[in-house]
Amino acid sequence: MLENLHITGDFTTSPGVNFGGTNIARLRLVGCTLNNVAAGAAIGVRVNNSAVGSSLYLDGVVVNGVSTAAGSVAVQHQQGYTVIKGQTEIGDYQYQLTCAAGTVEMNGASLTGTLANEVIRITGGVGTSVSAVNTSIRNTTANASGVNLTAANGAFAMSDSNFQIGTGSGYCVRGSNAVFIYGVVTYSNSAAVAYNVNVQSSLLTFAVTQSFTSTP
Repeated sequence: MLENLHITGDFTTSPGVNFGGTNIARLRLVGCTLNNVAAGAAIGVRVNNSAVGSSLYLDGVVVNGVSTAAGSVAVQHQQGYTVIKGQTEIGDYQYQLTCAAGTVEMNGASLTGTLANEVIRITGGVGTSVSAVNTSIRNTTANASGVNLTAANGAFAMSDSNFQIGTGSGYCVRGSNAVFIYGVVTYSNSAAVAYNVNVQSSLLTFAVTQSFTSTP
C-alpha cells in the first residue's frame, strides 16, 4: 500500500504508477497525489496486470497534470480489475479513464474533462465493463461527451450519479453496438434531450470471465 504519497514528474516517459506483471498482486493507493508536469502524451496510472485475481485500488487519490495532448490518459485500464473510490479526483488529460478490457468500478469519484471529446472511453468488447456509483462525470466544453463505448458488447452502468455535459453534439452516453446498463442518473445538458443517451443497439448479455480478489 502507498499512502499519502505525492508524485510529481514527467509522465510522458513513464506512467506515474504502472501496475503490471503476470503474478497475482494487489496495490492500494490511499490519499496520494499524482501530478504530471509535462504537456506531451502522458499516462497518470496504467493498469496492465494479467494475473487473475490481481486488483488496483485508488482511494482518495488525485490524478492531475497539464497533459491534454492526444493520447494522454489519466487512468489507462488495459486489463484486470480496478476500484476507484473515496472521492478520488481525476482530470487534466485528454481522456480521464480508458478501459480496453476487464472491469473498473467507481464509487465516489469525480472525473473532469476539458476538451471536446469523451471523459470516459471504453474500447473493449465482451467482458469489458465500467460502473459508476455516486460519481460525477463532467465536461462542459462544447461537443464533449461523457462516456463513449466504441466496441460491440462493452458495458457501462451508472447509478446515483450525474453528468454535466456541454452544449452541442456531445452525448452523455454514446456507443455503437454497445451494451448499456442504465441506473438512476441526473443530467445537465442545455442542448436537447436527444443528446442525453445514444445507444444504437438493444441490450445484450455477456459472459463474466474475470474473477476477483475481495476488497481487504
